[in-house]
Amino acid sequence: MAVLNGKGQLVLSRNGKAAGKVEERLNIKQLPAGLYTVKVKMGHTVRTGRFLKQ
Repeated sequence: MAVLNGKGQLVLSRNGKAAGKVEERLNIKQLPAGLYTVKVKMGHTVRTGRFLKQ
């Protein structure tokens, strides 16, 4: 899993292997306000999402 800031720079990352449904919590306290992109790689598939920290 990777979290990118609005400039496309990597600001957080996590590596791990899991099967089935996975829930992950990220501590984003240290991140400044802004728009972020989350990328999650599952095998050959990459899912992306966005969130806004105020």
